[in-house]
Amino acid sequence: MSSPSRLAFFLTMLMLLPLIINSGVIAENSSWNHEEQPWAQYGHTPYHDSALPEHGDSGLNTISEPIINWQAFDDESGADGYGSIIVNLSTSVTRPDGAAERCGENSLFAVMSRSSDTSENADRYLSIIAGDSAKTAWEVNLGSAERIRATPVAVDIDSDGKLEIAVVYDTSSALNVDVWSPDLSCDESGWSASGHDNEKVWSWTNADYRIGIASPHLPTSQSGHKAVTQPLLADLSMDGSPELIIATIDVDSEDVTVLALPLTLQGPPETLWEITLDRGTHPSDPAFAALDDSTGCVVLTTINSNSGNMWVWRIDGSTGSLDWERVSISGTDSDNDAPRLKLPGPVVTQL
Repeated sequence: MSSPSRLAFFLTMLMLLPLIINSGVIAENSSWNHEEQPWAQYGHTPYHDSALPEHGDSGLNTISEPIINWQAFDDESGADGYGSIIVNLSTSVTRPDGAAERCGENSLFAVMSRSSDTSENADRYLSIIAGDSAKTAWEVNLGSAERIRATPVAVDIDSDGKLEIAVVYDTSSALNVDVWSPDLSCDESGWSASGHDNEKVWSWTNADYRIGIASPHLPTSQSGHKAVTQPLLADLSMDGSPELIIATIDVDSEDVTVLALPLTLQGPPETLWEITLDRGTHPSDPAFAALDDSTGCVVLTTINSNSGNMWVWRIDGSTGSLDWERVSISGTDSDNDAPRLKLPGPVVTQL
């Protein structure tokens, strides 16, 4: 190859390099980055480390005089979850150029679960709220279910630039995981909030497990309240594909069971692994710890509601095997009504 030809080839490869990297040809083994979407899940990161985005001139400003800008639902139709998430759905919105500003241009969206009314067996909805107007931009009816306390999670499953939404909830007969790929539509007249039932990717159901467990401090018969765990989104094998980790109770054995579900567009999937913990009546939210570039683990605690005894567990992310059989935590609550509301997950940090 002549020198001019080599130079042309070299310059061409330089121009193509970003495309090659983004397509995964070079970086196919890069780990999934949980911070690519803003506030993609409860706790912001899989580590539950309370790390906030930068504030000030280079990031978010401090809220020094908080006010209510808008309210999405009225008292009869309120949000049920312990939290909501904020996501960028700009690539999922279809709108004419002339309606870009009124159709969420440069705005983030809130994703939350809600009830149709205050009854225990009401229909539950998954709703996406436009952040600039509080208008319901997208909504689907999940059917009759227990109050959906678990916060939805957002992830781009197939790396096409469009986010999928996973929601975990109990019905009277099963634990459900629904994955949705929302396509938002808007024009000069506003958002087309309904008519999205065909956008469900898959639904995984298991009659043996629940994420809601009766709270000894607030009897379900009196308050309807249950201690509910939050799902965790984390790249367990550090291979670039995140999984969904759920801490549950086996309704027959009453044992704490932790399971991991692969997130694919072909579903419902088989669990990656399931592990039973032989101590404790109530699990905490799971957290994730990256031990090195190729190894990670799930960390959680369990508590016995009768004795107040507590244990911490470490589970290998790839295999689901117990790295720590259990480690007892002394000096914890000694009465018989713990956890009060729910058992918070561990915080992973570098001390």
